[in-house]
Amino acid sequence: MASFDLWFLFSLACAGKEVLIEAVDGARYSGIFTACSPEFDIGLRHAYKITTGNMSNLLPKKEEMTTKMLFKFSDIVAMSALMNEEKANRGFATDRDYHLKQQNGRLGDEEHELQEWSADEDGEEIETLDQMPDQRQRYQRNNGWNVEEMFTANSQLGVQSTYEEDLRQYTTAAVEGSEEDRRRADQIAREIESSQQSKFNARLENDDDERDLDRQTTEEDFELQSKRGGVSGHR
Repeated sequence: MASFDLWFLFSLACAGKEVLIEAVDGARYSGIFTACSPEFDIGLRHAYKITTGNMSNLLPKKEEMTTKMLFKFSDIVAMSALMNEEKANRGFATDRDYHLKQQNGRLGDEEHELQEWSADEDGEEIETLDQMPDQRQRYQRNNGWNVEEMFTANSQLGVQSTYEEDLRQYTTAAVEGSEEDRRRADQIAREIESSQQSKFNARLENDDDERDLDRQTTEEDFELQSKRGGVSGHR
């Protein structure tokens, strides 16, 4: 196969991938392989020069990048493509990842001997929780006033809070009374539910038919509706 054919196949395989180009002056560049001319000139997008200062960065800085960069074939010494699996993972790492090193092709744990920390003679001693009984008060002070301080300040300004500790403004109060009172309340509720007006209100609430909001609905309307439903059901 001719060298041109090999180069053509290589260009197709590299299209859209990140490539490294080494120039005749020793400089190295990285970018996205975009185009190749018949004269074997290489075009890269988002290219940047690799230096000792940025080679360990996860991503290049914006000011280091050039939108389009053209390399003459005569200026190129070597070019290689980076596949995803070949790129080093420089993202988030746990403590265990930091302690793993590749040794002879295998990953092994490095053992570290823990050393007890001791304060310097001139260093400031660290207080324990037992030595800070007002730690919670200091924490609350740093994060704003507590409830009692706010109530006190409001009362001095003539503002009286309506807050009640039993929360009766915000919830249903517990029913108080004897068992006889409860039975009497249940009897009253059954009488209300069995009344014609209560049944009418329930039918009106659960009715799905569209009605004229400007006209009051009566029992006759429900009777007519039932008759229409019965007639349509016999058809």
